[in-house]
Amino acid sequence: MSRTLRHVGLVVTELEKALSFYQEGLGFRVVVDQIESGPFLERLLGIEGAKARTVKMTLGDITLLELILFNAPKPTPDAKSLARIGFSHIALTVESADQTYAHLRNKGARPISEPIASSDGKVKVFFCRDPEGNFLEIVEELGKGNNK
Repeated sequence: MSRTLRHVGLVVTELEKALSFYQEGLGFRVVVDQIESGPFLERLLGIEGAKARTVKMTLGDITLLELILFNAPKPTPDAKSLARIGFSHIALTVESADQTYAHLRNKGARPISEPIASSDGKVKVFFCRDPEGNFLEIVEELGKGNNK
């Protein structure tokens, strides 16, 4: 059902320090550095007022790591949340978000949102929790050039 591992999201509290570590220490290259907020992000994450700076980084030509600094809500180290400190989710690219949504629900996934199209129309995406409570982001590409 899954085609590729899309990226791993890592919530941090000191973004510049993390950037330095991954760029200088491990050779990652920044390909996207943006602020995300608004109704799409709030609905997607299930977090009212969500606002974050996201930095997508590569080794070679594949996006592997997304550093995330939440401005709202403040990250927490002790609760399972998409805004907690540490690795937050695994993102997978699939052929069909709708089919995967139905399939994962039958396998015990707990949806956070239904599949929804991004504001720019490039992807259809949803978040869910696996049976252990870990977060997964499932992405169907609708257009070219997006690495969310």
